[in-house]
Amino acid sequence: MPDSFTVDESGVSYPREVEAGVWYTYRADAIHRTPIGLVARISLLDERRYSLVFDMLPLDNLRARGDFAKEIFRRLPDSYKKVYPEREVRKDVDGFCESVWPLWVGRYRAKETEGDLMMPPPEYVLPPYILEGAGTIIFGPPERGKSYISMAMAISMDAACDYLWECKQKKVLFLNLERSEDSIRRRLTKVNMALGLPPERPLLVMNARGRRLGDLIEAIREDVREKNVEVIILDSLSRVGMGSLTEDAPANDAMDALNQLGTWLAVGHTSRADSTHVFGSQMFDAAADVILQVKTQRVGAEKLGIGLQVTKANDIPRAPFRRLALCFDKYGLSEMREAGENEFLELVPPQALNVAGEIFDYLLEAGKATPSQIASDTGHARAVISKVLRDQRFIQLAKDGRFTMYGVRQAARPDDAPVAGPQQQELLG
Repeated sequence: MPDSFTVDESGVSYPREVEAGVWYTYRADAIHRTPIGLVARISLLDERRYSLVFDMLPLDNLRARGDFAKEIFRRLPDSYKKVYPEREVRKDVDGFCESVWPLWVGRYRAKETEGDLMMPPPEYVLPPYILEGAGTIIFGPPERGKSYISMAMAISMDAACDYLWECKQKKVLFLNLERSEDSIRRRLTKVNMALGLPPERPLLVMNARGRRLGDLIEAIREDVREKNVEVIILDSLSRVGMGSLTEDAPANDAMDALNQLGTWLAVGHTSRADSTHVFGSQMFDAAADVILQVKTQRVGAEKLGIGLQVTKANDIPRAPFRRLALCFDKYGLSEMREAGENEFLELVPPQALNVAGEIFDYLLEAGKATPSQIASDTGHARAVISKVLRDQRFIQLAKDGRFTMYGVRQAARPDDAPVAGPQQQELLG
């Protein structure tokens, strides 16, 4: 066969001129090895890229190839059958099937690779959480705001909206495998408004509630090609449908499928027993370039605090802990914003929890101390001490002269009458 094959991220193509100026294309997708041999989805596409015939073929099976060639010839327009006879069709089918696997695996060959001091640093799409050409997993327990955050990220990139994040404008496809189309439209409306955008602003969404990613991957690839999609948002990993989430092979297959689509962010859940890792195989963690943990604190029925903690970052520095506030009314989401300094005091980074524990032990022994004394004795910065002392485990005591004293809430003595500052008043209700 002529050397006019094209190999891309999802398959192999071979154009064939069936008549002067008329080109059909042989196409192989879903190329993989099975226990019974090599298999691929082979199709013949007309000039409009419509499939004239397709089948999942065992590439080394002569009988299957022959039957496929006969079916192609049967479906050819009569005007082409004289110039593209059945023997030529069979020859092309055989040659194409024999070439597919060597071309497919030939994409990956060892080569001498040099370092480059002039290489630019990794580029962000939405810093510091989404890298160009990489994958991010955002995870946390169910019903904790992950979908709102992921949709806000999707809209921000699609609209080049920097209300919550600086970001590059990218065409985004939101894969909704969890909710009804009406639910997504309501959320889209409310998130648009929370970001300061027109409520009717559109976002490219594939609504496939209850479907599996594995069943949709071909349609997704077509949308990526036809609509110039640059970033995929998947809600959620629990719907990948490539096998058990706790087994390594299905997890690898799911990650491979997403990586072939380009830049992506996927929403993951946690198990009831462990909220520190995304539920499923460790291969999810291994495949993601950035992992973003969502922590929450609810204040009444109308405010939800969101803490964003990067727990994995390949080739980039770890991002600082960030807190956002989501506000709700009877119609749903009403506001998204940066959390105030004295809001959601339970949401602290892991390192702050360690410092808080150290200060707690210190005050249990000392009874009371000023922030400056605590900083001097523990070696932590005064600013860090002041922030940690807002934790509800600590309480502001009566002043000792002109110095404000702090103690541990359950260790406060009766003669040290507590003075409730604004943060304590909020905590005490």
